[in-house]
Amino acid sequence: MSQRKKCAFCGNDAAKISGEHIWSAWIGRLLGARKYTWKFTDPETGQVKLWKGLLDTKANVVCKPCNEGWMSQLECEAKRELSDIIVGAKEVALSPRGVVTLAAFTFKNAIVANYMNMKREPFFPPAVRQRFRSTLEIPSDVQMWLAAFGGTYKSGTFIGHVSGPAVTPDYRGPWKDFEFYAFTYSVGGLVVQLLAPRWAPIHRRGLPVPILQPNGIWDKVGIQFWPSDGSSVDWPPPQYLDDNSIDAFTNRWTAPVRFVGW
Repeated sequence: MSQRKKCAFCGNDAAKISGEHIWSAWIGRLLGARKYTWKFTDPETGQVKLWKGLLDTKANVVCKPCNEGWMSQLECEAKRELSDIIVGAKEVALSPRGVVTLAAFTFKNAIVANYMNMKREPFFPPAVRQRFRSTLEIPSDVQMWLAAFGGTYKSGTFIGHVSGPAVTPDYRGPWKDFEFYAFTYSVGGLVVQLLAPRWAPIHRRGLPVPILQPNGIWDKVGIQFWPSDGSSVDWPPPQYLDDNSIDAFTNRWTAPVRFVGW
């Protein structure tokens, strides 16, 4: 697999690039050292692939100091806060601290997934990635949702792709230069989804961006937990995702969406 020569978070090109588990090592131990059925849908072509394997896939996009330093600390926090949700053994009230940990864990994975794509420049600029490394600060316009999975393919989904709003090819309206990065991560009973917006032209990057709102059919499936209002979050939501609906949930931003406040 091709890899970038600089660390995704600190930008260090001198330190040795090491492997970061896509599904954290502690998750593999939590779910057991056995082979799982994997399902991957290519967001560009729609092609579906199935295979069996362990939860040990790695992405060579971070340096060893980052991997064994602040990222390891974040993983310890995530393990403490998210283990019950991943196993799906009981209802959980995620504390305000747990919400912050889940957001940081999700944003870290979203950056890793995006940085793995050698066909595009990273969606998040170096300043954002380096600030997250130092402070775990998440851009204010990033949104995240929490869902529950009860289907067959409990091993995981790890998909991120950049696209624009659903418009016709000849569209010339205000959203022509608007795009977003949609990232979905699932393992065991846990499903999280992140949406990050931006203007495609570099000269517009500092301008305010619209906030997208998903179709109301997902209100009982996805719980928006970020940005946080400082409250705890109850899991699971009223409805679970299954083998079919998780694909629709992953791709829900390709359908027409509403813009809030524009």
